[in-house]
Amino acid sequence: LVGGPTFNCTWHSGDIVAALEQLSKLEAVIFVTLSRRSGRDVRQEVFLWAASKLPRKISIFDPTEPGGVANPYMALLHRADCIAVTADSVGMASEACCAGHKVFTIGEHHCKGKLRRFHMVLREVCGTEALERVHPGSLQTGLTEVSHQKFQSKGLDDTKQVARIILDTFVAS
Repeated sequence: LVGGPTFNCTWHSGDIVAALEQLSKLEAVIFVTLSRRSGRDVRQEVFLWAASKLPRKISIFDPTEPGGVANPYMALLHRADCIAVTADSVGMASEACCAGHKVFTIGEHHCKGKLRRFHMVLREVCGTEALERVHPGSLQTGLTEVSHQKFQSKGLDDTKQVARIILDTFVAS
């Protein structure tokens, strides 16, 4: 899942290509979904990288392409064995964690401030890992295990905690 660099997370297209290169060493189908915030340089680098890897199974969704193809984002969250997501988006990272799959972040080392702290919490709560810190051998081993059994993500589900706070507030008033 590729977003776009922001003031608080200034990753570059090279970070995406490095992550794709690392992921391409796995025996897996790779599906890349770009967002409207993905810059032209990121789009170009992703398409160039994919062209150099053909005939591998690589699909790219680009919302700026004409043709009206529906965004497969939700289907990807549901069907993936694991998800790699750029660290610029709290929403995409949170949704990936809620999907209950192994989540790797891309470009997390470029984050600062609240966004850096957010990713520290995701590591503790959901077990996310910065892709650039994962050894390629352990990545293949980990994904082989993930594909053979559902990853037991701690996930993000605050429903019970929110319900308890509401109930306590209601009872106290």
